[in-house]
Amino acid sequence: MEKTELLGQKEQLIPWYRSLESLPAALWLRPLREGGWTIAEVAAHLKAWDEFVMEHRLVYISRDADTPPAAVHVQDINDGASRYARSGISRVELLNQCIAARKQLVQALEALPEEKFRRVYQMGSSKVTLAQYVQYLIEHDVHHRQQITAFVESLENGEQDEG
Repeated sequence: MEKTELLGQKEQLIPWYRSLESLPAALWLRPLREGGWTIAEVAAHLKAWDEFVMEHRLVYISRDADTPPAAVHVQDINDGASRYARSGISRVELLNQCIAARKQLVQALEALPEEKFRRVYQMGSSKVTLAQYVQYLIEHDVHHRQQITAFVESLENGEQDEG
């Protein structure tokens, strides 16, 4: 996939974030499934990973360097995002931060020359091109977006009790 198409797909989350502002407030902190994350936690999770990519991946890629093993563990990032979503931050503020982080990520990717998207980098235990890595991130976005969409649709169709 070409750089332009990848960036376009990464940008697609921005209007989707905006659409979450119109959800009923009661859904924002309601688990998507028993014991699962809430919509707020998923949004904070996506924001946290955008920030991780900028701070721990693109910094090295911009210098044509392999990325060293991250000092942060996946579970720590996810737990921190969950705590942040439940910290009392308003829905609008969290979504604005999500949008800002995504815009920053897209701009940082946009600033990289096309050839960096084809170069192979060592990322953790994997060797991937930047294009492959961004494609993985897009799939991650789609996975969580589909989770939330299915949850909201199931409520609209009366498949779950809203109480």
